[in-house]
Amino acid sequence: MKANYLGIFLVILGISACQEQAPKKEKNIIPDAAQSERVGDALQSMPNPLEVCNFITELEKQNKIKPDYKYLFLTDPQDVDKYNTVFKKAINLGIYRTDLYYSNHHKKINDALGYLNSISTLQVQLLSSANLMQKRINSVQSTISSSTINLDSLLAVQSNLYFEDVRTLLRNQNRNEINAWIELGSWVEIAYLIALHYESATDRQLKERIAEQKIVLQNLMPVLELYKDKQGFDEIYQQVKKLSKLYEGINITYMPSASQSKLIDDKEMIFEEEGGSNPIEVSDITIREICKLISAIRAEATRGDGLKK
Repeated sequence: MKANYLGIFLVILGISACQEQAPKKEKNIIPDAAQSERVGDALQSMPNPLEVCNFITELEKQNKIKPDYKYLFLTDPQDVDKYNTVFKKAINLGIYRTDLYYSNHHKKINDALGYLNSISTLQVQLLSSANLMQKRINSVQSTISSSTINLDSLLAVQSNLYFEDVRTLLRNQNRNEINAWIELGSWVEIAYLIALHYESATDRQLKERIAEQKIVLQNLMPVLELYKDKQGFDEIYQQVKKLSKLYEGINITYMPSASQSKLIDDKEMIFEEEGGSNPIEVSDITIREICKLISAIRAEATRGDGLKK
């Protein structure tokens, strides 16, 4: 079994580096500190694909929605060669990342391996980093040599690689727009998957989760604004801006947690009960319009750009 994993991941690692041109020397670029901090703060608030997968699974366990792996609606990892501009590579890296978590969460190992392969391909193309490539090889070989080898371990390696290495490298190279586009792609796919499950179940919690994406988008829009003039981004930026406008029709009011008092040693102590609530006011029509526009944004993001490499 280990030999099979090793064979698969030698391909994934691009020890298919035959596809990779001679690594470029990494430039010593001084990053824009203020912009990096602004982008970094916004990206920290982005939802994690695993959290959304767990949320959907919990609804399935509660019989609020039927267990349903939306394979026919996922992106095709073999389409990776359709993306030639930096923007399309970055946004689809994010989309593949979410689909990787989603397929692995449903224990679809072959699908997950396909996404892992495409993610690795795009990372190498975006970074052209020999150092990152070697680190990937060392990490995966170390994981494969473990007696407890499984896809979750390899997923953890890939996740750590992205958060610890890819994001840091891009920030140090003053290429914050790529980090923003990766997160945009990951979020678009998250919202798209939630919308798919909502359309087949119309569960109240799914409806609220779609509405809550307003907060995510509010944090992301100022960052996307910084890069609206970058090549290839304008059309999707305008669509996301339109989506943000749609979300203005949703009213979310944060209600702080209730407090209660107790007497302890003759002193009144105030305790905050765990968790607040976010009453949401939104019509079914608005939610349907949002779902439709999210689908359109995702369709445009996954369309090949038709440019030569």
